[in-house]
Amino acid sequence: MNLPMSSKYRGTPHEPVTDADREELTRRLNQALEDGRQLLDQVYAANQLGDLVPIVEQLPPLQTAGVPATIDRSIGRPGELSETKSAVPLARALVPIGIGATLLVVVLVVLLVML
Repeated sequence: MNLPMSSKYRGTPHEPVTDADREELTRRLNQALEDGRQLLDQVYAANQLGDLVPIVEQLPPLQTAGVPATIDRSIGRPGELSETKSAVPLARALVPIGIGATLLVVVLVVLLVML
């Protein structure tokens, strides 16, 4: 639950905390804890899923369908298989570069010997 801007906690966030603020929050937290205990008793007393409806309705929504990061970055359509990536194209690109560098070194050596 998001606090509204009219809440003193959001509206005046830099104000110092008073003892009364702490006592009020302590009272609220104790009440929430007690309510939680009662809910736990109801959870363990339930015999059927329908018995849990009033409890589940009080809970924040559960995210049930997130998008995995690998799918989020995919360029294909859902359910479509992508091709595996191979190192062969990279190796094919490096061979001509290696041959060219070797020829350049040979030419330089020949030119140096001729001087």
